[in-house]
Amino acid sequence: MKYMRGCEIKQIDIADDFYEAYRRCFAANGKNKIVAIPAFANGFFACELYLKSILKATVISATGHSIAELFHQIPEELQVKAEKEFSNKASGFLTSYSISFDDLINNISLGFEFWRYVYEDANKPFEEDYPFAYSEQFLQVFLPIIAEIANDHN
Repeated sequence: MKYMRGCEIKQIDIADDFYEAYRRCFAANGKNKIVAIPAFANGFFACELYLKSILKATVISATGHSIAELFHQIPEELQVKAEKEFSNKASGFLTSYSISFDDLINNISLGFEFWRYVYEDANKPFEEDYPFAYSEQFLQVFLPIIAEIANDHN
């Protein structure tokens, strides 16, 4: 347990905060506009932190931003659960992109780095020709699933 200024800081709580920041970035109303790039950076970072919190709960230390690497380190039963729930909720997404769940995880693996540094290279490669729609659809389905799994295991 780490403390900052007398307050305990838990990784799962920080993941929840980044998830909330993601939601707020997409919660446009008459006064606010959607801020998609910060939303994606926050959403992908939340995914990363949720996966790391699951690993930490199973006494595995993990580093890096690769969602695929982190996902494939969590217990197999949790991988199966997440994949099954994703496939049930996002069958249209997987079909429209003609992609398997494993390929999808590999394709979006560095979503945080892509969106966080998107301004640095106009030719930065991404998994699809339309990274906005691809990222939005992935995060809308995967983020609540992995958040629930992480919160259940912390």
